[in-house]
Amino acid sequence: VTFDKPDIKKTGEVQTDEQTGKVKSILYTLTLSGVSDTPVSIKDTFDTSLLEIDTGSTDYRHMKIWGGNQWDQRFGETPVSYSETSDGVIITANTVPRMGNGPFYSHYKIQYFLKLKDGVDLDALAIANGGEHDLTNTAKWGDHESSYTYKTVYDYFDKKLLNENEL
Repeated sequence: VTFDKPDIKKTGEVQTDEQTGKVKSILYTLTLSGVSDTPVSIKDTFDTSLLEIDTGSTDYRHMKIWGGNQWDQRFGETPVSYSETSDGVIITANTVPRMGNGPFYSHYKIQYFLKLKDGVDLDALAIANGGEHDLTNTAKWGDHESSYTYKTVYDYFDKKLLNENEL
């Protein structure tokens, strides 16, 4: 087994409302390599006026950690805990899955959902910001960090351009 240097990579997958098509939450995935000790503690920073932990999520992936290799982390599903802070959340894995309860896996995956707070409209934020709005979320593990940004672009529909020659 070769161990990778400690590192973290963050990705996001937007979940939309089936009726409105608007963003309702984001499934975040943190991939960690080089875990060699527990607990694993990750500081996740985001705009807490817009996002919050989706405490109502019934998705099996929410607030879990799995172990595996660099391509696939799906072994030993284990819950993680979290505590909210003024600028995000601290996610803690007090224990992590291990190979045969012995050595650490080379890679781990933590998944969790953050939802938009009630009344948050990303289109309205984009309009107020000149047509674009970035929703950035940064995870830090030790001295390693990774960010994921979801960009909302509001397409203005300007009728003047369509009938410009008729004016």
